[in-house]
Amino acid sequence: MLQCNVLLSPMKDQFETSEMIDVVEVSYRVVQVQRQKYVCKCGGCVETAPGPERVTPGARDSLDFAIKVAVDKYIDQIPLARQERVLRRHGLVITSQSLWDQVNALGRRLESASNAQLARARGACRRARSNERWARLDGKEATPWQMWCVTGPNLVVHRIRDDKSAHSFRH
Repeated sequence: MLQCNVLLSPMKDQFETSEMIDVVEVSYRVVQVQRQKYVCKCGGCVETAPGPERVTPGARDSLDFAIKVAVDKYIDQIPLARQERVLRRHGLVITSQSLWDQVNALGRRLESASNAQLARARGACRRARSNERWARLDGKEATPWQMWCVTGPNLVVHRIRDDKSAHSFRH
């Protein structure tokens, strides 16, 4: 840039900064995992090194993948059938049932943390029951489930129970 017929030089540590929204595509890939095998001198003991963490031992899907599925479903409200179609566009054939299995396995992994949160909320216990009835998914011809909510400081815990009694909620 020549304004005064003299070549300009960069000003040290001087920049003009701005923000720009851009797209970074989500990508999915099948990763080949190799785990080293070890053997003792006599050959009687063989062990395999641990591999990356998966949602369940021996599962094909990583823990990160299961978390992404759950976040997309519960935070971004993307149904599993729609996630299945998105994954298919990325070249992965994964059924909505398999995606549900990932979410369910993740829920089981988080169960102890959820129970700890419930115990913490019970300490400050402001209990409420939603008037919302939930259709049973277990095939039983019985009264619909009831949504319960326990709140504490900076904490809300939801549970679905068989009935409206406080006794039912304690378990």
